[in-house]
Amino acid sequence: MYSAKWAPTVPFCHFEAGGFTLIATMENVWQELINEALTELVERTGAPAPGAKLRSAIAHLARQRGLDFPPPGVRKFTELVEAFPADFILQRRPGSDVLVVPAARAELLAIEQPGAAPAAARIRQDIFDALTKVPTPAYGLPYYEPEKDLVLWIREGDQPPQTAVAMPATTLEKELLLRNVFIKEAEPVDAGKDALLASLATTRPLGDFGDTVQEFGLVKKWHVFRVARLATRLREWSVRKSLVWQPSWVDATELRSTGAASPAAPVSLDNKRHLLELSSLLTEEDLARISVPMDIVLRLLAKK
Repeated sequence: MYSAKWAPTVPFCHFEAGGFTLIATMENVWQELINEALTELVERTGAPAPGAKLRSAIAHLARQRGLDFPPPGVRKFTELVEAFPADFILQRRPGSDVLVVPAARAELLAIEQPGAAPAAARIRQDIFDALTKVPTPAYGLPYYEPEKDLVLWIREGDQPPQTAVAMPATTLEKELLLRNVFIKEAEPVDAGKDALLASLATTRPLGDFGDTVQEFGLVKKWHVFRVARLATRLREWSVRKSLVWQPSWVDATELRSTGAASPAAPVSLDNKRHLLELSSLLTEEDLARISVPMDIVLRLLAKK
């Protein structure tokens, strides 16, 4: 039987409104148990471990070692996992169970989960921009401020804060390579493959590639592929810079489908007439605030 009495210990703490509070001492055995259970689940499924399944697996291992579960002082299962931020990443999902992955396998968070089709992993916007925007003199270079958990763009000649850490900025060549890898791995139909390859040879390859992805209904595939690669880059960078992974860097959100739209219902003449009457009541300032989807603009231009 495993004796927790001889196990090395690490502080186990949590935050309260009044500040930092040390509530207990937790044995390294719990880090080992989480790691063993999580590794088995991830290797078996090739996907993040749902919180409920991981909790059950840890409880089983704890019983085998004669340990009480949950350990004393732990009020929530998520609290137990988050006590080891350097080892595990816990992703919260609105209305769904949490997901947990080893810190070294952050890319798994981009994998769609059965029964959660509307949800997809998303890189936090400022992090996403830092990893995907090709730096220009106007933008500068991206730096991460660990104390404030935010991204700063520093122009040439300006000095970043002493605590800021340079982020792995991308280049046009890297972005084109990523898209070529996607075309190879996604295996779209021949027409789609030819169109995607052609889009990368234009004067605005990144924008044209995005338009072509939408045209052939590949938005979801591209999103999952891209987020997985970005999460890997983010994790490798955080390890190199000795930064603790922040749960807010990658979260779950609703993925809006912007692929091929379903055919719209016919618009009656009465509806069109009402629309014209409504537009006549708007001022020029009101009209200037209305945005029109690009596909509609292109359709109108084509009729001229």
